[in-house]
Amino acid sequence: DLKEITVVSSSPNDVAVVSETNTEDLSSQVLFVVKSISQKTGEFTVTFAAPCGKKEILVKVR
Repeated sequence: DLKEITVVSSSPNDVAVVSETNTEDLSSQVLFVVKSISQKTGEFTVTFAAPCGKKEILVKVR
């Protein structure tokens, strides 16, 4: 179920992740927007987790 996907930023004060999908009309995909929300640069990790597993992505902010 796509509603069970959780997203965690390693630094939520610097990098935010927002679902841009209407949760009432979920089909087979979900769109997430990863956005820098501070002036801090560097590398951050965003973790997507679901019952079937998890995936970490590296976000580089310049």
